[in-house]
Amino acid sequence: MTTRVVLIGYGPVGARFVEEMIPVVRDGLATLTVLGAEREDTYNRVLLAEYAVGRAARERLEVSDTLAARKAGVRISLGTAVRSIDRVRQCVRTETGEDIHYDRLVFATGARANTPTLAGIERSRHDRTAAPTTGERLDANGAPLPEGIVALRDLRDAEVARTSVEAGHRIIVLGAGVLGMEFALAASEQGASVVVVYHGD
Repeated sequence: MTTRVVLIGYGPVGARFVEEMIPVVRDGLATLTVLGAEREDTYNRVLLAEYAVGRAARERLEVSDTLAARKAGVRISLGTAVRSIDRVRQCVRTETGEDIHYDRLVFATGARANTPTLAGIERSRHDRTAAPTTGERLDANGAPLPEGIVALRDLRDAEVARTSVEAGHRIIVLGAGVLGMEFALAASEQGASVVVVYHGD
């Protein structure tokens, strides 16, 4: 009997899972359906800061061979959010209303950006109990972040940041985590005026 596997999420972890499943799918032991909310092929988010400052080409971020997976029989649906899961019927429903049945369900969704509660962006904070409406609005929350503010979580965010870096604009980085500091240092080295704001000493 063929096992129906549905994978939700097509980031680096999901791409690795697909890679490992290709022989099983090719041998007819399983079917694999991949549902990824972003429209782009899988890319390395760790390198987003490098891409955002112009130090890495888009191709350097690639971590999957979607074409090879599709040729092996993997169904990959990009730009598709999952709206609900029916555990009794073993079925996921997509934003388009399609029901996809599974024997095994795998989550590789990664994390959403943490938008701080600050005056001016209160409505942009993500409601973790709300179901996504579309793949495009997965991280848009109640309202999109105001123009010029990004979470540096995906390629669209990196494109906005890249434009600012190339223009030498003043950039404020909220947070001094690894990604924030990496981006701040790299943007500064590329000629942008950067200020890092952090709540700790």
